Amino acid sequence: MQKVTSHSKYLLSTLKYIGYFALFYILSKARILGKISPAFFGAYLAIIFMGENIFYTSLSFLSATTLCDASTYSIVFALSCVAIGAVIARIYRKRSFPLWLKGIYTLMTGLVYVYFNIFSLELLYISLIDTLLNSIVAISLSMAIKTTIHRHFSLSLNADEAFCLCLVLAVIFCGVQSVNVFTFDIVRLTGFSIVLLSTLLPSSMLLLPSISMGVGAFLCGGSMEYLAIFCISSSVCMLFKSQSRLFVSLSILVVDVSLGLVGGLHSLYSLISFIPTLICACVFLIIPKSLLARLQSLLYADRHSLSLKNILNHSRAKTSRRLLYTAEVFYEMDKCFRKLVKGSLDPQSAKGMLCGEIIRENCETCHMKNRCMKNFTMEHKKIIQHLVDVGFEKGKITLVDLNSYLTSRCVKLNSLISSINSLLSDYHGYCKMNRELDNSKILVAEQLKGISHVLQSLSQDTREETSMDHKMEKKIMENLTYHDIVPSEVVCFDNNEETMRVAMEMRRVDYDNDKIEKVLSSSMNQKMVLDEILEEGSERLYLQYRTAPTFDIAVGVAMEKKAGSSDSGDTHSMLKLGDDKFMLALCDGMGSGSRAQEKSETSINIIENFYKAGYDDETIISSVNKLLTLTSENVFSAMDISVVDLKNGEVDFIKQGATTGFIKSGEDVHRIESRSLPLGIVSDVKPRLVKTVLSPDDEVIMMTDGVIDAVGEDNMLRIIHSISSTNPQEIADELLQKALSTQKAYPQDDMTVIVGRIFYNAS
Repeated sequence: MQKVTSHSKYLLSTLKYIGYFALFYILSKARILGKISPAFFGAYLAIIFMGENIFYTSLSFLSATTLCDASTYSIVFALSCVAIGAVIARIYRKRSFPLWLKGIYTLMTGLVYVYFNIFSLELLYISLIDTLLNSIVAISLSMAIKTTIHRHFSLSLNADEAFCLCLVLAVIFCGVQSVNVFTFDIVRLTGFSIVLLSTLLPSSMLLLPSISMGVGAFLCGGSMEYLAIFCISSSVCMLFKSQSRLFVSLSILVVDVSLGLVGGLHSLYSLISFIPTLICACVFLIIPKSLLARLQSLLYADRHSLSLKNILNHSRAKTSRRLLYTAEVFYEMDKCFRKLVKGSLDPQSAKGMLCGEIIRENCETCHMKNRCMKNFTMEHKKIIQHLVDVGFEKGKITLVDLNSYLTSRCVKLNSLISSINSLLSDYHGYCKMNRELDNSKILVAEQLKGISHVLQSLSQDTREETSMDHKMEKKIMENLTYHDIVPSEVVCFDNNEETMRVAMEMRRVDYDNDKIEKVLSSSMNQKMVLDEILEEGSERLYLQYRTAPTFDIAVGVAMEKKAGSSDSGDTHSMLKLGDDKFMLALCDGMGSGSRAQEKSETSINIIENFYKAGYDDETIISSVNKLLTLTSENVFSAMDISVVDLKNGEVDFIKQGATTGFIKSGEDVHRIESRSLPLGIVSDVKPRLVKTVLSPDDEVIMMTDGVIDAVGEDNMLRIIHSISSTNPQEIADELLQKALSTQKAYPQDDMTVIVGRIFYNAS
């Protein structure tokens, strides 16, 4: 199998360079009015610009040039072109050329050609015209190759690309007109072949190849014969293109015979003149339908645009329904898990149960049972209930808790105390186990509920129909081409009312993000930024760009660990979320050192992943709290989170046990306070959520208690107000230094300051 693949690649490579040889030979023969050579070295440089193998390309060029003209002058100039091509290939190995640079290199090569003709005024004029035309052909041929090969022959072209293809086709037929194979008409053979294949194109493009071929033949021979024949043939084919291939083939034959015998367009029409047309018609008839269908799909991709949109929207609607059904499943699972929560016995019932168990264990087997129960039944039960109440309050009882009535009559005091303490211990263990089990069930239920919310959100996002902008796609394609970036495909669609997206495929060597973003922003009159890069392989990239949000954010962080501590218990996160949101998170693990750092990092990592998955704030905080309370250790964390929507400046402050935060807006400073307990203390928490809207140049300031305790909240307010810098990092550093100065650079606790400054996104 490997040998077959190797042979196939070798065969394709050989055929490619044979094709280059034929192209160079034909273009070397091209002469406008018998004097001007528009493409004899421009075509060679165009192939070199495309990164082809310099040795085999040069060998093809030298062979074709020598075969066309074996004079010393021609060979020396061809060798000069090869030398220049080798230098260009060496300098720009595996790098793309901008269009203007291709033109300059071709003009420089033309100067060598001008130098060879400097001694004759007429030849000098002709060589200057040749140089200019070769530069145009080099650029046009480069563009034609890129738009056909790198777009997989998709002909949804803009005006410039269509012009380049038509120009190349005209120059090629200018050369074909000069190629003589005895009395066989090569122009008619190739021309009618292209006319028949052009019936696969849309009607609006059907005449372009015919006009280009006819103009090329006219420039060479000065006769309008082929231009008339090809244009009339294409016009007749246009009438029958929706019919069977038989009608198209017959129409070509009828038109050729009619124009030759009746119309008198052929100067010497004979059977030999008719044979090329007949060959073309017969070959067109026997081409397999599957091959024609494949060729048509490659040549004309736009015809599927409407069906593609319908298929895409139908698929999105189907996916939306499936997500919604799955969300309902997780919602029902959430309800089931919550029903599994048992809880513990209420204290009153538990006390009654413990009283009964104590009496059974101690009094039922006592030899003084009858006397106690007979005379003091009610008093006996009240005393036991009192001891149980004391045990609930203190956790256990001792001899001090026994009253005189019991100590004077009970003969099993030690056994009674031991039994009560043992049952109290069992009860507390039972309550703890039930509480942990219930917390686990609630935690699972919270995750199921969160998954349900995420799936519902995804269902809502995918339910909306995608609207494609084909005019904008063509505009983007054209503008990218101006900058020598030729994507294989461009799709422009709206993500929502505020966001447009552009997806494109291109070669890796053409990728220049800065240039692409500028072109897209200019084309769409709004700033576009790279959203995602998907790689198919080593050669091609799939890119997706989206509308940049209205705002951007700059962040500064300053940290200092507690004096004498190995690690800081403070951790922070700065994370870009989906839907143009940005999260600032600050977690203060109780205490300092490696243990506090580990727990703090765990909390912040969990929160990051929850936000990435799209969970809501309440579910995230509740879930993290449950995880912390389930641990056997006393692990507490103060959580301070700010989520900024960069599209509109809205910000959510989520605080759980965190210190006061601040917003500086111009000359005003506002407090964001929190009065909730840290995570991990109680099983049920509801985070404090504050919503507000930021204006451009507003600053969000977050800090841990080590900073605020060192300075004081009121003093911190005055310090923030006095800072004149607008650089977030400078502000964070200055606030930390103010806190350190109060403790003589010997911090009593871990200190962290985060400053985020929102500003307009440059358009």
